[in-house]
Amino acid sequence: MRRVEDACVMLTGPRGLVLDIGCGTGRQALLLAGLGCEVVAMDISLGMLLEARRRALRKGLAGRIEFVQASADSLPFKPGTFDRAYAIFGAFNHAPRYRRAFRLAHEVLRPGGRLLLTVLNRYQLTLWLEAILGRRKKQLRRLLSTDTCYMTVRYGRKRRRLWTKLFSARELGRLLRSAGFKNIRIGGILVFLRPKFSYEPRLELVGLEAALASLEDRLRWLPPFSALGTYLIALADK
Repeated sequence: MRRVEDACVMLTGPRGLVLDIGCGTGRQALLLAGLGCEVVAMDISLGMLLEARRRALRKGLAGRIEFVQASADSLPFKPGTFDRAYAIFGAFNHAPRYRRAFRLAHEVLRPGGRLLLTVLNRYQLTLWLEAILGRRKKQLRRLLSTDTCYMTVRYGRKRRRLWTKLFSARELGRLLRSAGFKNIRIGGILVFLRPKFSYEPRLELVGLEAALASLEDRLRWLPPFSALGTYLIALADK
């Protein structure tokens, strides 16, 4: 997944002043700063920001990154501030006022600015297959009845339960258009694999993963696969 996200970051033509929404421990912020961008790295978690700053200091990139504590649905920036905005690893999934988050992301971009985001997908191929083929009736009923849930997320040694909104590809496109974005492109990440699969050490699975990743690269932006990933990835212009 990180390989795909890094490649898509390059598709945006990263330049100028960029906003990293939900920066976590700073992986994307460091990548962008290393490419010569000036970065505002934003996260709701102070612990994540402190770790991101430590990593930036170790790599000698702290001078290019400003760290701000805020949420995706409450951006403390003036309209037209940024050339690019990134929201990786589902920051918008955990924003209760997600419609406002999309509008604000559009607002803080300059004309011609570009947004790249990834969100957890409601219609994940592997998740639905697990429920149907495994005859997990309770899981299937939940998938059919709601697009929200609570996820347990680890912050260092602590665990937190986060409200989570799952988006379909159609809904994501509609929200981006309603916020004012154009030239919208939506694809799927981890269409054939679950995220935990990437950590399986067995050599035969590593080879299978590489083959499926290569197949996914060719199919990512094509329907129906573009709507079936564990994550959806979207590129959009202001």
